[in-house]
Amino acid sequence: MEKILYCRDKSSRGNVKLPFSLDKTSKLQDISCKTHDLVIIQAQFLRKRRQLKPSHFSDKICLLHCPVESRDNLKLVKRFGLFGYFTDQDSRADISFKLSQARQLVSSKKQIARLEAVVLEKDKKIEDVILVDPLTGCYNWRYFWICYWWLRSTGQEHEYCS
Repeated sequence: MEKILYCRDKSSRGNVKLPFSLDKTSKLQDISCKTHDLVIIQAQFLRKRRQLKPSHFSDKICLLHCPVESRDNLKLVKRFGLFGYFTDQDSRADISFKLSQARQLVSSKKQIARLEAVVLEKDKKIEDVILVDPLTGCYNWRYFWICYWWLRSTGQEHEYCS
């Protein structure tokens, strides 16, 4: 189970009572830390930090923790591109369900990143098979044509050839 980071405002009093363990912080730079894929942000924390941009959360799955249900909650979620929100009035089952959905999304993103790395590796191998002669290990005619057309296009940009 991955760690969950809870971002709360310094002025908020008392302990947060949530049905799971978490690391707490009130520092903005802790959000960009690579150790936490799942971040819960207190609504008061977001409202007080005008300099925050959605790009701060681009590689994280973030949930908003609001004290009460209101229309502003959904506006904050949409403005910052967060995964969703929950309130203090939500039941443990509702919060756990939202967290399990967020965890599934985190694992899906990790799996996609692994698969993209595999595809890039396979693409490199295919490129090597296509451009290198297997018998001699030298570049073949395809490689030279690619180089020729690339050099010709850059030469025309710099007006070296017509």
